[in-house]
Amino acid sequence: MIEIKGLSHSFDKKGVLNNINLSVPDGTILGVIGINGAGKSTFLRLLSGVYETENTVLYDGKSPMSAETRKDIFFLPDDPFYTGAPTPKKLFEFYRTFYPEIDISVFDSFLSESR
Repeated sequence: MIEIKGLSHSFDKKGVLNNINLSVPDGTILGVIGINGAGKSTFLRLLSGVYETENTVLYDGKSPMSAETRKDIFFLPDDPFYTGAPTPKKLFEFYRTFYPEIDISVFDSFLSESR
């Protein structure tokens, strides 16, 4: 279950999200829609632990900032930051910093299947 209690966020003095309260039961699909600049990406970054929260977002009672919780969350933004021209291996190493338990043998098998 995802629990959000009083979630707010701003950049400098510009408020983006203000006091969001939401419970998402296990097995639920949640869609986030809105116009550009409405705060959708900020909301997802807060949910995934990319941006820090002060225990306003919980997954089964645990913060997305904890390593234990973060290993079960994956956030791929629509504007990912990569340096230069990344190869699949470089991208794997980049994401490995966030997910240290990721299995390279699974990655290699997917890579070999795509050839």
